[in-house]
Amino acid sequence: MSPARMGADEVAAIVDARGGPDFITLLRAARLSFDRPGFEDDVAARLRAAPRLVQAWDLWCGDQRWTPSAYVNGTEAGWYDGTRHFATQHPDEASATADFIHRLAAWLDDRTVLHADE
Repeated sequence: MSPARMGADEVAAIVDARGGPDFITLLRAARLSFDRPGFEDDVAARLRAAPRLVQAWDLWCGDQRWTPSAYVNGTEAGWYDGTRHFATQHPDEASATADFIHRLAAWLDDRTVLHADE
């Protein structure tokens, strides 16, 4: 039996668990869901419908002091290891935040740096 995949609503709302013991575990588990075609777009749609989640992810990202890590800054998502790399500009903050969540989940799950080969 394969592991259960999380829905876009669940992934978008993982930030509500920040500060709790399950936050990192949930992010790692979210990685599998991003394997579905269009899933990042689905997460972005959920984030557009709930702007408070975009704000919460932005605040959480800004509070982080560990590197290397994914980052989101407005409409840009990328990778930070002392210098910004592999940045992608998005049409809106929700899309950038969905990309950030995807990058963070990939890094926490298996240390993959997304978009490093582009």
